[in-house]
Amino acid sequence: MQRIAANKVLIKKGLIVNNGVVTLDEKHQIIDLFSLDDCQTESAGTKFYNGLITTDIKKSTQTIGSYIPDLIDEFMQIGYKGKLLLWEHVNLNDLIITPDIKITEL
Repeated sequence: MQRIAANKVLIKKGLIVNNGVVTLDEKHQIIDLFSLDDCQTESAGTKFYNGLITTDIKKSTQTIGSYIPDLIDEFMQIGYKGKLLLWEHVNLNDLIITPDIKITEL
């Protein structure tokens, strides 16, 4: 089991979880989603990233000036088995793609 967290987790357009946590099983399938804000303690095994976690977004749509939530094809939900992306150096208030953003597959 792997637990990853970030400043924000984009579930779907219009639903962003602050201090979101994604729990993955050994097959890299999502088995839990929640906010650290709802917890009294944090699991010692949680890996926290600065940035935004999303489901996979096609590289062809990752253009400068695009609003990241508009690019989501698949919602993040329990049972999701696709790629997860970490967006670093993104302005977490406007979520617009800029040249400074670094995107890493988790």
